[in-house]
Amino acid sequence: YECIWSLMDARTPVPGHAKRVRRGSLEYYYYLATSKYFVNNVNFETAYVKRDGQIEIQTMHGTPLKTLGLDVVADFPSEASRQQYIEKNHRWNYLIVQGKFMEDKAVQCFDFHKEILKTGYPRTDVLCHPDLDRVAAIKQTLGLPQDKKVILYAPTWRVRNRFEMQMDLEKMRERLSDEYILLIRLHHFCAAGYDVPADGQFIFDLSAYNCVEDLYLISDLLITDYSSVAFDFAYLRKPIVYSQFDRDSFFSGAHSYAEGYFDYERDGFGEVEHTLDGTVDRIIEYMADGCQMKEEYRKRMDETFAFNDRNCSKRVYERIIENR
Repeated sequence: YECIWSLMDARTPVPGHAKRVRRGSLEYYYYLATSKYFVNNVNFETAYVKRDGQIEIQTMHGTPLKTLGLDVVADFPSEASRQQYIEKNHRWNYLIVQGKFMEDKAVQCFDFHKEILKTGYPRTDVLCHPDLDRVAAIKQTLGLPQDKKVILYAPTWRVRNRFEMQMDLEKMRERLSDEYILLIRLHHFCAAGYDVPADGQFIFDLSAYNCVEDLYLISDLLITDYSSVAFDFAYLRKPIVYSQFDRDSFFSGAHSYAEGYFDYERDGFGEVEHTLDGTVDRIIEYMADGCQMKEEYRKRMDETFAFNDRNCSKRVYERIIENR
């Protein structure tokens, strides 16, 4: 198989024997017209006309905690825009899910009526059985100390190209820097709107790092707010803290999100905190307990992600390509 990656920057390194093309180039449109299989975690452009015999696989780029697709009414100012979105979704031949949670949303969110693959997400294979040598190598590549525990802060976005830091970084430095380092990974929609005060000692800015799974692997604990990163990170069975300082304002008309998919206290994989002190106290508690996910959250993981293990990629390949 000839594997083509379309990238905004064709110089982006890709492991293996893949060919890289710049998105929007003539070469890109050639492969868009002639390739047999398409893999995407969002959607291809509206102008793409799918040809007979082409197969499109939708892998999803996250498990929704916030509302998604057709449920975000504000994303569709007109009926024409709504129908355009539905038509793009109808190009998919397969939708990959990792559990009943997402399976039940397929028709509601995407108007999807074709085959749902209960294989789990291929991108999480690397998280199911972490390679400790790889963890050490990633830390070394990033210039991180090997002798300190790692906290990953990965919030979601609120306003494009703008971000207001919810955490008191100086207070965190005072209480945590002796034993821990803090990696900050901002959502790409808002990263340009905030300069992370990285110091190379306690605070490290990794918003531009390409592979977020690497950051999961090297982290001992995750702080997030409403981001779906918590779903993937949970495979590592490490602690998660949902730090939700602005919950009332976040779930309002201003952000086009509505509560309903996910009750953090009932369905989450970690503790919910509404203050900085509470968040830091919870981190220290988890760290003192050996950075282990509590048993109740482990059981919840097994129920929520029934289809996932380290063989998701293999199952997708066998079902779609090898067996055709």
